[in-house]
Amino acid sequence: TIRSRFGRSPAKAIYLGGNLSYYQEIQPAAVPNELRGASFIVAYAGTLGENYDLDCIVDAFVAFVKECPDAGLLFLGAGEREAHIRSRLLSYGLKSWVSGRIPHRTLVAYLKCSKVGLNCFKPGGNVAYSYKLNDYLLSGLPVINSLSGESVDFISKNDLGVNYKAGDPTSLLDALRFCRARWLINPGWSDC
Repeated sequence: TIRSRFGRSPAKAIYLGGNLSYYQEIQPAAVPNELRGASFIVAYAGTLGENYDLDCIVDAFVAFVKECPDAGLLFLGAGEREAHIRSRLLSYGLKSWVSGRIPHRTLVAYLKCSKVGLNCFKPGGNVAYSYKLNDYLLSGLPVINSLSGESVDFISKNDLGVNYKAGDPTSLLDALRFCRARWLINPGWSDC
C-alpha cells in the first residue's frame, strides 16, 4: 500500500530460503588444526565488517573458554576487520580459526562441524533478516541471534536457538552457556 500511494508497483514478500538437498549432500569438513580438541565449536559465517558484532563475539568467547576450555571459535569469512579479529584472537591465545574468503560449499562444510551459529549484528542496524541465518538453519545448527523483529520471533517460536542483546558480551556469554548446556543434555539439538 505504501508503494501504491507513490505510483509504484505493489511490493511482494520474497522469502529467503535454500535448496535443502544441496545442504544435505555436503559432508562436514575436517576441523582445522587450530581447533583440534575442541568439542563445542561456535561458528560465525559472513563478512568480517563494521556492521557485525565481532568484538562482542571475541569478548564473550574469552570469558566462555574460561568455563568451557573445550570450546573453539570459527570465523568463516573475510572483510575489512579480518586483520583486527585475527590479531585479537592471537593475543588471547584462543582456540580459533579465521578462514578468509571461501566457497559457499566449504563454508557449509565447516558449519556442519560446528555446534552453534552466530547471527551477530551490531545494535542500531537496519537488518531484519540475514542470509547467514538460513545457512545456519539449513546446515542443522541452532543459532545465537542479535537481530530483532522477525528473526527473534522465528528462533523463539521454533526452538532454533537463543537471542541475545546486541553489543552486550555478558548477554552473549549467557547465550553461549545456554547453548552448551542444552547441547550437553541433548547432543542432537545441534541437528536442528
